[in-house]
Amino acid sequence: PEQDEALFHEDVNEACNQLDIHLDWWRKLDDDRQNVMVDITFNMGINTLLCFHNTLTAIKEGRYDAAADGMQHSLWALQVKGRAVFLEGAMRDGVYS
Repeated sequence: PEQDEALFHEDVNEACNQLDIHLDWWRKLDDDRQNVMVDITFNMGINTLLCFHNTLTAIKEGRYDAAADGMQHSLWALQVKGRAVFLEGAMRDGVYS
């Protein structure tokens, strides 16, 4: 369990580092929306996330309903189902818990 926890933290740190490199604005988001960004990056990787051009633009501009709509209508949402619903809601409402 300790090794699993350490590996998890390394992966989360790597997701944060990739977001810092590619999306310098993401740390200006509130904590809950930052968690959404880390969660998505952790699971799909930064290269796939970067393909969500319209959604990322909406997030950067604070248009969270539009961002959540973009997330909802993606192939990713069809693939991850319940997780996508949770993350879309967290992006829309700013509550990640």
